[in-house]
Amino acid sequence: MKDTDIIILGMGPTRVNCPWQEITTQPVYTCNTGYRQVAEMEGIVSHIFLAHAQVVRDGHKNFNWEEYNYLASKGIQVYNTHKVKGLNSKLYPLKRISKKFGTQYFSDTIAFMVAFALDYATDIVDGKLKLNGKCDCLRFYGVDMHEFGEYGLEKGGVEFWIGWARGLGMDVYISEGSTLLRTVTGKPYGEKPISIAKLLKGTGIKRKDLRIQPGAVLYAEDQSFIDQHRTEIDGLKDSIRKRKDDERISETSNR
Repeated sequence: MKDTDIIILGMGPTRVNCPWQEITTQPVYTCNTGYRQVAEMEGIVSHIFLAHAQVVRDGHKNFNWEEYNYLASKGIQVYNTHKVKGLNSKLYPLKRISKKFGTQYFSDTIAFMVAFALDYATDIVDGKLKLNGKCDCLRFYGVDMHEFGEYGLEKGGVEFWIGWARGLGMDVYISEGSTLLRTVTGKPYGEKPISIAKLLKGTGIKRKDLRIQPGAVLYAEDQSFIDQHRTEIDGLKDSIRKRKDDERISETSNR
């Protein structure tokens, strides 16, 4: 890892692959409440990005502004696309970055993070964007996009900004296990696939039990799908096994 790398740290499972022992002065960008996960991993963070005024789930506020204000007081830069009363944050330079890159394609907070990194890494020289030497590599950890609902809708926006980075000549490292820059099968379009039903044959699990994009197909050797859903599949297997055991116990007790 070079001093000019920037770490884009999401909140997905592959965040554990972040090589904290190699990080010294490199900026680490995270989003939302990712700083709590960083603390659990005994890591560091330099920037926190938000794109919400507040989020309430099950009657509880998702963001604790006091925590963010404390982190800001320790030198961590907190950016939000909204002005929020009681939050000591900087306003994300959305208009300037949109103008600089000629787009408003920001599908999620990760997209804002990547665009911010590219803004830092580039200058306009003779009317063209060029790398300025401040950063020449983006490293993605925890940006997995495994679900086909919300993340499926947002994935393309993150990949768009990755395309910008590569087009500018930057290196991009994506942690193994992420679905970024992968098709739903993990293979080029047109290759002969096998059905998910065949892959799950004998597991006792039905396709409807998994959050899989309609029409998705897989290759037998596509271990990434199996790894991606391993916890879910194992949990379903345990549930099916327990239900069968309960049925046997019930039948025995009724005899």
